[in-house]
Amino acid sequence: MSIRSFPGESAPRLELTAPKRTSYARLAVTDAVAVLGLTTLVCGLLGVFDNVGDAAFLIASGAAAVVAGLLVRRTFSRTMRPAPGRVLSGLALSWIVLVGLGAGIYLATGTIDRIDDAIVESAAGFSTTSLTTLNPADLTVPMQLWRASTQWLGGLIGVIAGVVALPLALRGTFLAAGTAFQTPERLAPTPVVGRRRIIAVYFSLTVALGVGYAIAGLGARDSVVHAMTTISTGGFSSQPDSFAGFGAGPRTVATVGMIIGGSSFFVLWWLVRGRLAPIWRSPELRLYLGLLATGSLLVALGGEGLGLGDAIFTTASALSTTGFAVGDWTVLNDAVLMVLLVLIGTGSMSGSAGGGLRVVRAWTLVGFASRELRRQLDPNSIVVVKQGGAPIDERTLERTTGYQIGHLGLCGVAAFLLAAGGVDLMGAIYTGISVISTHGPGIGTGPYGDLSDWSPASRLVLTPFMLAGRMSILPLLLAVSTVFAAEKAAVRQFRRIITRVVQR
Repeated sequence: MSIRSFPGESAPRLELTAPKRTSYARLAVTDAVAVLGLTTLVCGLLGVFDNVGDAAFLIASGAAAVVAGLLVRRTFSRTMRPAPGRVLSGLALSWIVLVGLGAGIYLATGTIDRIDDAIVESAAGFSTTSLTTLNPADLTVPMQLWRASTQWLGGLIGVIAGVVALPLALRGTFLAAGTAFQTPERLAPTPVVGRRRIIAVYFSLTVALGVGYAIAGLGARDSVVHAMTTISTGGFSSQPDSFAGFGAGPRTVATVGMIIGGSSFFVLWWLVRGRLAPIWRSPELRLYLGLLATGSLLVALGGEGLGLGDAIFTTASALSTTGFAVGDWTVLNDAVLMVLLVLIGTGSMSGSAGGGLRVVRAWTLVGFASRELRRQLDPNSIVVVKQGGAPIDERTLERTTGYQIGHLGLCGVAAFLLAAGGVDLMGAIYTGISVISTHGPGIGTGPYGDLSDWSPASRLVLTPFMLAGRMSILPLLLAVSTVFAAEKAAVRQFRRIITRVVQR
């Protein structure tokens, strides 16, 4: 029962309904579970003619998740301006719940019989990391579709989080100057409008890629699987050797799709609206395309036996952090491997489905480092870091630099733990950077991201870093700041107690 006041009424009205509770975290989880249920239900319906058992389980579990999510959602209300901590905790909790549900589906269908492998496989899916413990060719059609849909859903949640949830909660302060979020032509003027626009563009691009793959010669199943894992920059393929067995047509579609997947949704929204002038004015887009062109040229020149088309494909896969491959690129010379590692670590544009440090933050880091070096040579010099011709204020520069330091530190921690677990040093460093960037394949994991030869302990080590890379490190930074705040509060309380004891 609740009491509510309505416009034009002199007295409040008594209603025999329970008041809705406000919880951003729980609401985010129920939304994620409902969408997961819907995609699971669709995968079951599409695969019912291949394997009735798996399809029936997906249909039943998907329907149950949709009903449960919608029923629970009605008991909560959404706040327009939730606190940043609630947004970050809601996102983190959503991914954790999705990974748990995904692992349960793998175990229940008998696709995976070990709980640790199920957790790793589910985390790789929802984090859009191109790693797997399975042979994709051995999966039934409903489970192939469902495995691809986990990456599709993970990419969608990642875009919504990066474009709508975090910027609106943090007022855009975590973004570097010059990003598309700070331009007048905003994609997400309100959370509801932003989500609708992102879902519409994301779904339309998925359909377009699926049609493109079908025209290029792939079958219906392969077209759907690769369309979902291309736009999400997930990199899961229905074939164990990724695109190595496909012809030039599907590779061309994948190349275009990966470039789009690594592009900012702000840019894609401008493109949909026909606003071409603001697109080219985006400094991050110019940097993104410049890295793509330069990287493709270097890979083509340094990669023996690698044609220009395959070089562009490999570069687009690295820069967009997708993880598709046309062959064993890990056997290329060290110079090419280092170029690809830099591209993987740099990652895609901000506001995209890809991962990595992000192009605009990497460029800001270069500008900051250049300024500090010049200050060391001439302490009296005044150097302004600019982005797209506009100066970056010191507060934004400090925030983005702190983010970059945290990101690089997390890559170091991942590499250290992998090396301590028995992975060779080069493989640990490459894998650590690749996993944090949600790319996956590389030295250590191989060109196709196959973890079947890894020990269970090493696989599990990758799980939190895959999720951290998908969520970005903002939740980690928030946790660290919370720990420091709690430590200061504890110290103050301890001092008060000591003071009282001494005074007595």
